[in-house]
Order: sequence, then structure tokens, then C-alpha cells
Amino acid sequence: MEAELLQERGATGRAATEWMNKTHALRQELDMVQDIANKLDSMYKLSEEECRRLRAQFKCQEDDREFLVRQVRVWGPPFDPWGCAPLLHVRMLLSRCSDSAR
Repeated sequence: MEAELLQERGATGRAATEWMNKTHALRQELDMVQDIANKLDSMYKLSEEECRRLRAQFKCQEDDREFLVRQVRVWGPPFDPWGCAPLLHVRMLLSRCSDSAR
């Protein structure tokens, strides 16, 4: 009778040990996945900040380009904002700006 009782306790002890090992392995996997998720969150926040910065930069450049286009239209063909570049060169630069904005 005692032998059966000890055998049953041993089986229960092995099951508990297996359960503890599985729990430990799952906890380690959970910690690893949480670390990955935290890293991805921080990378996402950095990319959002970079996106905002680039959008602001693009808006500023687009505003500058529109200002130059308006100046060329207001002052007409002889307008030369740098005092030495021919009008053809200015128009070529403006067309490059509008092409790169697309």
C-alpha cells in the first residue's frame, strides 16, 4: 500500500515538475516577445517624429518654390533674383523644383 502511495506521489511530482518547466519556458517566451514589442514601439515613435520633421521640411521647401514661381510671374521675363543668372536658368531651376516635388 505504501509503495503504491509513493508511486502515485512520484507521478504527481513529475507532472508538477513538467508543469513548472512549461510555465518557466512560457514566461521566458513572453518576456522575449514583450521586449520585441517595446523595441518596435520605440522604433515606431522615432519614425513618426522623423515623418513629422520631413513633412515640415517638405512644406517649407514647397512654400519657397511657390514664392519663387509667384515672383517670376509678378516681375515677368526679365526677373533675375540673383542678378546674374539668365531667365532660362531660373525657369530650369523652378521646373526641377516642381518635378522633384511630385
